Amino acid sequence: MLKLGLAEHVVSSSGTRKTVRKKDAAQPSGSLLAYLRKLGRPRAMRPPPLMYIDIPALRPGTVGAYAFAFACTAVATLIRLAIHPHVEGVQYVTFFPAVIIATLISGFGAGLFSLLLSIGAAAFLILPPRFSFYIGNLSDLLATLLFILITFSLVIVIGGMRFAIERHQASTKSWNSTDGSPRDGGPPRDCRC
Repeated sequence: MLKLGLAEHVVSSSGTRKTVRKKDAAQPSGSLLAYLRKLGRPRAMRPPPLMYIDIPALRPGTVGAYAFAFACTAVATLIRLAIHPHVEGVQYVTFFPAVIIATLISGFGAGLFSLLLSIGAAAFLILPPRFSFYIGNLSDLLATLLFILITFSLVIVIGGMRFAIERHQASTKSWNSTDGSPRDGGPPRDCRC
């Protein structure tokens, strides 16, 4: 048997300190779980907010999505060129956020497009020899390969997250139709009920 006792310290008017046990919390019958059930159920937890941005003009597969990916990469390239004289050895530092933002807002295809544009911009404008796609230094080549690996992984994870959120919203929409049940009368196909 699990014994729980909540103690309350009380200071009397004479200044002496007494420890008083509360009677309702003295001993639960059974286990801690049973005791916690007696205290009452916690309020229903709300699900965490979804990291999902839906702008109709920038939805995956649209021309706007690829234009947004191009704009993200162009801004990242301009920022990287502006800090180029002051920063050495971190060729892709501004391209990571560009690819992540493009993927979050415009989906997997736009993220891949931004990744390819980032590699091309860095190889042509930042890495020596400049104004050539040839990467002559082995360390720059390894940094480029590492950038490709990490960023491609991020595009896959973020694109998959976006796809899963879209499926969840579609199933919720079909589940919450006008009569409160799905159109075909059963649970949604992707619901694991």
